[in-house]
Amino acid sequence: MLLFVLLVSGAGLLAAEPINGVVRPAEQERRLFLFVGEPNAKAWRILIDTAQDRQATAAAAVAKLGGEILSYYFGLGDGKNYIIASLPDDETLIQALYVTRLGDDLLKSYEMTELLTSPQMAKALARVKEVKAVDDID
Repeated sequence: MLLFVLLVSGAGLLAAEPINGVVRPAEQERRLFLFVGEPNAKAWRILIDTAQDRQATAAAAVAKLGGEILSYYFGLGDGKNYIIASLPDDETLIQALYVTRLGDDLLKSYEMTELLTSPQMAKALARVKEVKAVDDID
């Protein structure tokens, strides 16, 4: 139900970095993700039959896992759901969160993209030469 709640209802952010103006405790590593899901007809029937704001329900479920919903939108015109969530830096939790939805028969498509801040991307770009120096694949 968790990701159905997320859907129908990225790179490590250092906890001290502000997200939407909120600074997290320094000891808490965070990662930021964009979830994009396209509900199928069955999911839309559920949404229509239960017509309610899904963000609060999704936020409560994600909070139980130590995460936070930062934004929650539906795309009018494409029928997709867009959620940005801050999650603990726990690789298997993040993987399980994604995989949970795949067998629920509620989605036409589902993507999860890890988001980088501009400073994080600058750090990654600074290491490209280091990687290229040992990359012998042509």
